[in-house]
Amino acid sequence: MPPQIMQPVRSMRRAFTLIEILIVVAVVAILISLLMPAIQSSRESARLLQCKRNLAQIALGCSQHMSSQQYLPNPGGWYEHTGDPDQGLGAAQRGGWLYSVLPFIDMNELYSMGMGLPTADKNAARNERIRTIVPNYVCPTRGEPQVRLQGGGFFGQTTIVRSDYGGCRAGTSAGVLSRMTRDYEVTDGFSNVFLCGERYINPDMYTGQYNSNDQGWTVGADQDTLCRISAYSDGSGFLNIWEPRQDTRGLSSFIVGGVNAAPNGIAFGSPHASLPMAMCDGSVRGFNWGFDLPLFQRLGGMADGGSVDELK
Repeated sequence: MPPQIMQPVRSMRRAFTLIEILIVVAVVAILISLLMPAIQSSRESARLLQCKRNLAQIALGCSQHMSSQQYLPNPGGWYEHTGDPDQGLGAAQRGGWLYSVLPFIDMNELYSMGMGLPTADKNAARNERIRTIVPNYVCPTRGEPQVRLQGGGFFGQTTIVRSDYGGCRAGTSAGVLSRMTRDYEVTDGFSNVFLCGERYINPDMYTGQYNSNDQGWTVGADQDTLCRISAYSDGSGFLNIWEPRQDTRGLSSFIVGGVNAAPNGIAFGSPHASLPMAMCDGSVRGFNWGFDLPLFQRLGGMADGGSVDELK
């Protein structure tokens, strides 16, 4: 009997129909659309957390500055001044508070650039510092911090780097970064007074030049580095130009009493679902929009009776 030859068994596979493929694609698209908001929310939560970490690092640096020098960082000279390592950390320093805190946030090399050098070399180091990005000064949601200046500007630079954080210059009383504040002057207590926070910027102007975004993070006491909080809306149509608010496209200025004033960078604000603010004790709090404005204002001053306990 001749041997039998086994024939391979061919599986009978039915091809997918066009309708079945379209159904699968539709289901995948629906799943993606359902998951994307959750993914985006998770990413934004991570960016807000990073923002709070930035503020915590800055606040820690300010605390170490006070321990070392017995006062908070000098807010510096007026606009058109920048940091100079040969001016030290005291009253002679014309650069801003964000410059003076550099040695206390592990950025001493950037702080010291140009120290003791001849004028030409020192100026070159100064210009390089003005163009340098400090990661702790950048909100990850806003992204690119470089601002191109039209026709040159600050010390002849065509590019400066903004800080997304501003020191508290004033609430209902003077803010702690309005001067070289000593600890005994903060009579409300360090846990009840704002040190710094994120500043309001119109998203259309993140990399655009305007009066609070034209000199960068190294400048002395100026709208690029300091924020303030003044009177709040009273419900009768008066809108406060320093009222903290969430970044809003197209909103760059308010008209109050016929005077055009720009809140960009001067008021506190953020692109997040809440406003992160660092207190003088180093803690960082998140304020949901719609918070008590009179209380927020009192927390901005160092001697006006504001207390975070009122938030509870």
